[in-house]
Amino acid sequence: MGLVAAANLSARLGHCSLALQERIELALSKVGLPTRIPKHLSPESLLKAMGSDKKRLAGQLRFVLLREIGQAFVTDAVPDPAILATLQEVSQ
Repeated sequence: MGLVAAANLSARLGHCSLALQERIELALSKVGLPTRIPKHLSPESLLKAMGSDKKRLAGQLRFVLLREIGQAFVTDAVPDPAILATLQEVSQ
């Protein structure tokens, strides 16, 4: 689920193509891994919980995003509205 969300957020921010998310999602589905956030977890509550994530640095959330398969990078330049939109889109 997290990998699909990272690919979605990466595409939303213009770092990769939406086709990358589709490719990742298909590969994960083929091996039986979950690709969607369960509906009982609201995007708003997830965003709030992310505020205490261990990857925070100096009060900023850090994200591992993608440019392509094997080309990941870490950034904290991610606006909350983009995070929320991604959580909404990858929820069931």
